[in-house]
Amino acid sequence: MENKEHKLEWFILNTPITHRGLWNDKDAPENSVAAFKHSIAANAPIETDIQIISDGTVIIFHDINLSRLCGVDKNIAELKKEDLAKYKLMGTQETIPTLSEFLKLIDGKVPVLFEHKDTGNRKSSRRMQENFMEEMKGYKGEWGILSFSPLVLQWFKNNAPHVTRGLNVSYFRKQAGVSAAKRFALKRMLFNK
Repeated sequence: MENKEHKLEWFILNTPITHRGLWNDKDAPENSVAAFKHSIAANAPIETDIQIISDGTVIIFHDINLSRLCGVDKNIAELKKEDLAKYKLMGTQETIPTLSEFLKLIDGKVPVLFEHKDTGNRKSSRRMQENFMEEMKGYKGEWGILSFSPLVLQWFKNNAPHVTRGLNVSYFRKQAGVSAAKRFALKRMLFNK
């Protein structure tokens, strides 16, 4: 395990990482199978986003709503696995991949950083963490977890301490549902132990 972690840290520090895959606006939208195939072809590590839908399926998708990428005003949390094929990404034939589909495609060919999208619902977040870790059992490739939420990283520290994890930070400008005090603490990484 030590060698694997050292190699993972090396790629994080020394290799350009494709953000949501190596995507473009015409035929390989962000977080699509096509974008991930381009990353593999370029031998480039991938940063991607994970979320959970209503039936417990972990999917690869950035936004909480389908409007920007699929042109439909519907929240991700309302979807079921059988709904995913209905929604095309950026007017292409690409659809929203499940974590399972993503893992089969990547198959250890390139390292992956998964950004855990946190909606602020602890029950939903815990369910996603548990379902995600269940699917990651047996995956042989290099991977780590990222989140803007220190609570997500605390869960991984307590329940999967072998997983390389990292805290995303930003300026945390005004956001709905995030108090000024919480933004202040997050921006200064006061929750980072």
